[in-house]
Amino acid sequence: MGRPVLSARSAAWNGSLSFSATITNDGPSEARVAIDYSIGFRRANGAIHPRTFKLASRRIAPGESVVVDKTHSFRPISKRNHYPGEHVVTVQANGVVSGESRFILSPDGTGSTPRSSR
Repeated sequence: MGRPVLSARSAAWNGSLSFSATITNDGPSEARVAIDYSIGFRRANGAIHPRTFKLASRRIAPGESVVVDKTHSFRPISKRNHYPGEHVVTVQANGVVSGESRFILSPDGTGSTPRSSR
């Protein structure tokens, strides 16, 4: 499993970010795979905190690959504040985590990062 492929290098707070990932069954028998993704959200103190979301469940034949696509919305949610800066996306299949793909989250989606999100 490779890194997620992002649709853009930056996203706006009220926008979204699309990505895709390819999962391959290298084993000798059919595999039932639970696929999740994580967004590493930047906190106010600059630390990255991952949040995991369910993506799909698939049966994959030996030697077969499947591509999963997702568009994650960054619309305002009462329990989540967005902070500007670098964020991370990973995909996991049955708990095996892919490499990270990084993007910039900013108020206007240009990648510029003001001091405060409020």
